[in-house]
Formats: sequence, C-alpha cells, structure tokens
Amino acid sequence: MSGRSFLDFLRCHEAPKIYLVGDVVDFWRIRRGIYWPQSHNDVLQKLLRKVRKGSELIFIPGNHDEAMREYCGSNFGGIAIERMMRWSRGVDVELFKLRDVRLFGEEKVFLYVGRIAVEKNIKAFLDFDLPGRKVLVGSGPQAAEFERLYPDALFAGPKQGEDLAKAYASADVFVFPSLTDTFGLVLLEALASGVPVAAYRVSGPKDVLTDPACGALGSDLQAMAIAIAGRNRRGSSLGMCSKPII
Repeated sequence: MSGRSFLDFLRCHEAPKIYLVGDVVDFWRIRRGIYWPQSHNDVLQKLLRKVRKGSELIFIPGNHDEAMREYCGSNFGGIAIERMMRWSRGVDVELFKLRDVRLFGEEKVFLYVGRIAVEKNIKAFLDFDLPGRKVLVGSGPQAAEFERLYPDALFAGPKQGEDLAKAYASADVFVFPSLTDTFGLVLLEALASGVPVAAYRVSGPKDVLTDPACGALGSDLQAMAIAIAGRNRRGSSLGMCSKPII
C-alpha cells in the first residue's frame, strides 16, 4: 500500500487500537539514499493525531526496519514499539523428514529450491566451485538461460508434495544464496528434511538458523557449503522447523 493510499484509509476509518506490523520503515532503501516523501510525513502526522485522540498505536518491527527492535518496550510520542506475540511458520513434518533416498546419485548434492530469478542471486551459487553436483528445483524467468549457461548443473524443474520432499532428502547441503528474502520457508523445509543450510548472514536466514548444528551463516557462502558437505548431514536438528520465530 502506498503512503497516499494508507493516508486515505486512515482518514476513512477509526479504531481504538492500530497495529503497524513489519517493514513500516524501509531502512534497506534508506541506506541507498534518503527517501522520505511528503506522503510519509503526512501518514506519520495522521497517526500521531489519532494517538492524541485516544487510539492506541503499536508498531511491531519487521525485517526492513529491524533496527527498531532494540527499542522494543519503548514508547515514542504515544507509539508503543513491541515484539509480536509468539508466532511461527512451519512445515508438514510428516512430509518433510529424513528419508533414505538419493534421487541425484551418490556424489555430494548441493541443492537450491525456489524461484529461478535474478533477485534470488542464483548466479552466485552456480558460479561456485563445489565438490559435487548442483541441483536446482523450481522454475522462473532465468531457468532456460541458466540451464544453457551452466550445463553441469541439474535443473530439475518445479516439484511438489512427495517429489519435492524426496528432492530435499536427497541433498547433502541446502544452499540459500538470496540476500533479500525476508524469511525463506524453504529453509524450514530443508531443516525438517535433515539437510543443513548454508546461507548469508542476512535477515531471513539469521532468524531461522539459530542452532550452529543446523548449518552456517556468513559472507563466504561457497566455503561454508563445502565445509558443511564434509560433515554428516544426518546430525542436523530435525526439530528446528517447529521452533517459534520470536
């Protein structure tokens, strides 16, 4: 919703309690250059006027405005900054689980699951020199181009249900090259399947990978993937996907 649309909504509706949930202030964009149009200021002033008239305003930071989390419990001008109550995203652990299956052969398998598009930073993964096979499950606008440019990688196409679960269970490392995902449900699916994850230390992965036994976070994704491949993937925590994300 644009600032102008949000302002129109606020003008037409009254409420005793207003929640602003997640990514209200886009600090990721602000880091690239100050961006604060008049419509944003108009929204802020309108919200403060509602507070003065008796509405309770609660701001719950998300990923793009995660810097505000350190102020949880504070109150600024009548705007309470709080953490959300216990909340979790989960997967079907009857489907995504350890399986004795190797769909892609006996060599080490480095798996990516998701949309094959430029915003997923997949080219970085494909350019890695890894001791095994790169397998990509999914579809997207760059699938045909990457399949032509990287003939040694296996592009398995989109999968669902049992086929997807078996693909996860056949991997030794799940590689998550994205720098912009705000969560990444595929991380939970991989962990539930007993597959450790290598990912960059950015919002999304760092909220999910809180147990070092489940994988690695850092800046050298290739090195982390190789290191994880040398470990016994069956040692990963199968209970990780059921832990609440607070």
